[in-house]
Amino acid sequence: MELFGGIITFLKTKMFYAKPYDWFHILFFVLSIIFGIFLVKKFKNPSSNTVRKILLTISLICIALELIKQIILCFSYNGNEVTFNYNWYIFPFQFCSTPMYIGLIAGMFKKGRIHNCCTAYLASYAVFAGLSVMVWPSGVFTDILSVNIQTMVCHGSMISIGIFLLCTNYVEPTFKTFLKALPIFTICFFIAIILNEIAYSSGILNYGEFNMFYISPYCKTIIPILDIAEKYLPTPMPQIIYFVGFSLIAYLILFAFKYINLALRNKHNK
Repeated sequence: MELFGGIITFLKTKMFYAKPYDWFHILFFVLSIIFGIFLVKKFKNPSSNTVRKILLTISLICIALELIKQIILCFSYNGNEVTFNYNWYIFPFQFCSTPMYIGLIAGMFKKGRIHNCCTAYLASYAVFAGLSVMVWPSGVFTDILSVNIQTMVCHGSMISIGIFLLCTNYVEPTFKTFLKALPIFTICFFIAIILNEIAYSSGILNYGEFNMFYISPYCKTIIPILDIAEKYLPTPMPQIIYFVGFSLIAYLILFAFKYINLALRNKHNK
């Protein structure tokens, strides 16, 4: 027990309170882009086996870091005993959590319908998930070093993977790719709705906030625009706005990379 308590104490090592756009945040943002470019340069025409190994490795690292975060935020040690109190708000099925699960699935399946749909999701919706935090990191930082590293590594890796998949043309930035990604997002979206309903009906909300994808009609959302929709529109209109809005942004990301790849090819041919 003392050993476990010591591990918890070590993992809860304090740091300065990281803030949006300070050196810590900018460093990891830049590193995520550099790592994505490195993967593109290292594997210019990656085989499906290479992609699967990369996705498996990154996904397992992110899952391990997520487990460490869960331990840090749920266990406490006062020098004599270890106590456990689960904080339901950190249940790992937010929109930004899905890439580590989808990446794991993509890495486990050989190239085919499931693998292609998962990589399409990682090149569109997951890139948006990573950018949403790396560009607007409101509320993700704490004064615990390992938690801050976890959030930066996991969200940054979504950008890295997107750059790798799209700039090597392993996933083509087309509308067809968006249609492959859409079923994955739809499944994750309805899982979040089901989990929110289970939390409400089981009484979990009595012990803390449980708001997967931040679309629960029983909790306030932190997502801009959606918070206004929740005030004036009945369920399920805010959820529909969320679904359509996030899908539109995912498609726009693919659209943007289409022209980024075109510009890179033109530069290479000159």
